[in-house]
Amino acid sequence: MKRVLLMGILFVCLLIVLVGCQEKKDKPLTILVFSSILPTEEARLKADISSVLENGSHVDLQLYPFTMEKWAAELSSRNGDIYVANEETITQMLNKKGLTPLDSVYEGKELPNNAKSYQVTNQESGEVHLYAVPIRKGFYLKDEEHTNTRLLAILPEFSGNKENAFRVLKYLADEN
Repeated sequence: MKRVLLMGILFVCLLIVLVGCQEKKDKPLTILVFSSILPTEEARLKADISSVLENGSHVDLQLYPFTMEKWAAELSSRNGDIYVANEETITQMLNKKGLTPLDSVYEGKELPNNAKSYQVTNQESGEVHLYAVPIRKGFYLKDEEHTNTRLLAILPEFSGNKENAFRVLKYLADEN
């Protein structure tokens, strides 16, 4: 009986070691885009964004037509790492808590004039931070007549993939 119990304990220990040694898969960087970007652009955009990520990292790009209901549902359920939407929607979010400061996106560069209006003064600390990044228009549309509005990106504090998110935001940022 002791032998069976000892074999059982040894088996459980071995199983724990093997499970602990498994290669951990990186969580994909999830980008939720709420706009009139055509679904036919998804593969091109995904490949372009993937080119700036580290080896082994991948992108989950989700394109949605903008509706306030879908935007609110995704945000409240904390899905995604980067949220991209029209300027009107994003600017309404800038005074809310829960966004990650994006000052480092333009680190070492002068903040472009078109990004300065997305800086907000933190009411608690009095510090001014950038909370939204304008996306360069030529990136998201081959045929730019599909949209007449500027797209902005935000990074919620709940993002679990901030390192890759900052890498992508630096790549997508409009520098004009």
